[in-house]
Amino acid sequence: MAAVQCRHGSYRVVFRFEGKQHSFTLGEVSSAEAQTKAAQVDYLLMRLQQRLAIVPPGTGIVDYVRLDGNPPAEYHEPALPSTWRRMASPTNHSAALTTSRSWAPSRLHRESGFVGDR
Repeated sequence: MAAVQCRHGSYRVVFRFEGKQHSFTLGEVSSAEAQTKAAQVDYLLMRLQQRLAIVPPGTGIVDYVRLDGNPPAEYHEPALPSTWRRMASPTNHSAALTTSRSWAPSRLHRESGFVGDR
């Protein structure tokens, strides 16, 4: 659950995530705006707990809730290693399945002596 603290006219939101306390400053805003932001943080934390949302890799929880669940502007998706990209390629995957289906069963039968055994 997120809480709002007012210190010298400046508000901050305090919340717990995965057993650790986190906070971020809202600045000099109205009390109503600070309460609304705390409610939004509660909502985002609930979605994370229900596994309906995830914190993008390379983004901290504070940035995630401070930016309304969006990644930062300078965020770039981590690149997959080249072998993963090749493996994930639909053309490569379907070609491998077609190739393995076309020759593997006949070769297996030939080597086991079931075909042409007469």
